[in-house]
This record gives sequence, structure tokens and C-alpha cells, in this order.
Amino acid sequence: MNYLMCLNSLAYGGTQTFYVSLARELATREHKVVFASSAGPLQEAVEPLCRHYSLNVFGRETGIAYAISDKFLSKARRATLLNVHPGLRDSFRVERNDLKGAIRRILQSGRTNGELHRWCRGTLGILASLPILGEIIQRESIDCIVCSQGNPTLISYLASRRRSSKSVFLPVVNSFFNSADIFPPLGWKAITRRAKHVVTTSHEISSYLAKFARVPKSKLIVTPNGVDTQKFKPCAGAEQLKFQLGIPTRNQVIVHVSSLVFQKLPMALDLIKAFEQILNILPSTSLVIVGGGNAFDEAKGRADSLNQSLGRPVVIMLGNQDTLLPGVLNMAHIVVGIARCAREAMACGKPVIVSGLTGYAGIVSEENIDKVAATNFSGRQFDVKPNADLLAADTIYLLQNKYRCEELGHFGRRYIEAHDSIHAAANLFEFLSGVK
Repeated sequence: MNYLMCLNSLAYGGTQTFYVSLARELATREHKVVFASSAGPLQEAVEPLCRHYSLNVFGRETGIAYAISDKFLSKARRATLLNVHPGLRDSFRVERNDLKGAIRRILQSGRTNGELHRWCRGTLGILASLPILGEIIQRESIDCIVCSQGNPTLISYLASRRRSSKSVFLPVVNSFFNSADIFPPLGWKAITRRAKHVVTTSHEISSYLAKFARVPKSKLIVTPNGVDTQKFKPCAGAEQLKFQLGIPTRNQVIVHVSSLVFQKLPMALDLIKAFEQILNILPSTSLVIVGGGNAFDEAKGRADSLNQSLGRPVVIMLGNQDTLLPGVLNMAHIVVGIARCAREAMACGKPVIVSGLTGYAGIVSEENIDKVAATNFSGRQFDVKPNADLLAADTIYLLQNKYRCEELGHFGRRYIEAHDSIHAAANLFEFLSGVK
């Protein structure tokens, strides 16, 4: 079976990591996997096993996709979406005003404006990329197109409608940002008519698509948000990594992994605030934050301020670290994170605290795992709002209870192996693509 993975880019992120892991697993099963996306740091992890075609238009969520969604999404549905995911509010405002502002500045200045050029390039690039993607499908004899995120799904949908294409069209929705903010109900109606199945990574997203995008429930299938349990597993070597990072051997370590973009920045800032309280009780503790993005400098500024006030480096900012991540997670005593970070930490046998943007799930345990998993380890739909005091209390409790940490670590590893391994996800994609 020949698979084509269409994504925005191979930059660091939970969505991209999922497809890289899925591609590796499918490749080990002797399937051919081809990527079409903008380039990115994860390209190095892909190319030893898979061919990569660079399509730069996939890297910008502008032009047709946003223009269509903003035109057709009713005010009621947009308001509902923003209530479900407040981070989208700025996205709608910025993208809706992008073209208007650029045109206004052109009319005022009377000369060509680079912003409009970039907007047109993204829009026209979508149309120009169709024959390119069609050529890739034909050249690589693609049997199944797996696509995610706005422009890639739109372009893959149009390319798969070519009469000569017999490829299985399999759109995947990994988050709210991949669904209603990109395609209106009208767009999803067309896409789901072409697709036999629409794959999501949580029951929460499936429910949303069924209710607001009117995707037939019979077509919605939830895939395990698969973790590579061979890459993320309990292993030794934590003391050596501590030494390399300048962390005292006696220190307990809290790890936070997240894309440090402005929409997710409050999670990191809450943790740094909670960490100040933790240090008052447990001074021999270090905090390691992994991830990069447009808000990295702001998070680092807050971390540097704490380090300077204490006169020692208690918060370490590592930036994006794909190859080092399994070692960092194994070095942790506790991991604070959401979504894929939480799953990868559990696969490494570490206790996890889920503190999201809109809800606080707390310590992941046997008692709450079903509800936590149903919301994609995001904390949504939990009545408790994120706050630094609660996060500090739960973290101190775990750091002072080594036996409970070991219990939760063993439970987490067993849960991921049983429910969220990349092996299980690959089985599902093989079944959906028609592998006998």
C-alpha cells in the first residue's frame, strides 16, 4: 500500500509528530509512505524512510481556506466555536482583517504591498499546487491520501476528485484548529461526500464535527493518538542528562512540554508561577520547559527573571528538542502537559498533571483517565479552571510521595500500550485504507 501524508509543514508539533510516528510504523510494515508539506526540522526524521515533496503553499493558512470559512460560518456557530476554544478569537480577527487591511494600505499608498502579494501567493498557490499534487499521486501510485489541517485537506480533496485518481481520501482532524476554523459546514459537506471516513483523535472532536459541521456520525472514526512506545519508554541515563543541563543530582525535576505560542503561553506562565510556590516547600527542585514558538522569548523572560531573583538557574528553557525529548521525559519526576506531551510522558512511565487552557484535570489516574482521554488530555470539560495554587499543591503532593509516583507511572505505561500506541493507530489506518 502506498500512502501520501499531506500536512502544513514538518515543524515541531503534536500533529506533525503523530504523522511522523505513523509513517515510521507503516514503513516498518513494508508500506511506502510519501510526505507532501512545507519543510521543517522533522524532515530529517522522515527522509530516511520516506520520500518528502516540499510544497510551500501548505505552510500558510491564508487565502481561500479562511475566506471561505469566514464567509459561510454563521455568527451563532462562530460564537459557539469561540466559546469552545477561546484561542480562536484572535485567529478569526486577524485573518478576517488581513486582506482588508492590506488592500486599504495599497489604496492609501498607491503602490504594491508585500502583504497582499503574500496573501495572493497563498491563494493562487492553492490552485497552482493542484497539478503538482496530482503528479505526485500519479508518480508514486498513491493508494491512500491521509491529510490534516486546512490547506492540505482542501488541496487533497480537490486533487482526489480527478477522474484518474482512485486513491482513498482520508481526512484526519487532530484538533479544533483543524476543523471548524478552516472549513465551514458547506466545505465539510463536500469533503465528507468524497471521504468514506473522517478520522479524529478524540471523541470530543467527533462530537463537535457531528453537531456543528454536520459530518455524519457513521463516517466519524476515532483513532488512537498513537505514541511510539519504542521511542518513548522507561530508560536509564537521567543522571548524565542532568549533568549536561547543569541540574544538581539531588534535585527533583518537573518537565513541561508545549508549543510556546501565544495561545498556549498561559500554561507555561501558570507553571512558572506555581513553581515559585513549590520552591518554598521543596527548594531542591528544577523546572525544565521544552518547546519553541512565537512566545518563547516571553516565557524565557519570565524564567530568567525567576532565576535572577534566586541567584541560581532553577528554570531551564530548552527550546525545540525532538531527539532529546525521550531523555528529558525520563529525567522527569513529574510531567505537566496536555495532549501528546501527556501521552508521551505516560509512555515513559511518568506521573502526569494535565493543566490546560480552559480546564484543570489534575493528576491523571485510574479514577479520571476515561474523562481525561475523552477530551484528548486537554482539560476541557473539567469544572475546575487552571490556577497556579492548585497546580503547585498537586505537584508538591506527588514530589513528596515517591510510591504514588511509581504507581501512576506503571499505570500510565500500561494504559498507553493498551489504548494509545502507534501500533494500534497503524492497524486502524491499514483497515481504513483497505489493506487486507
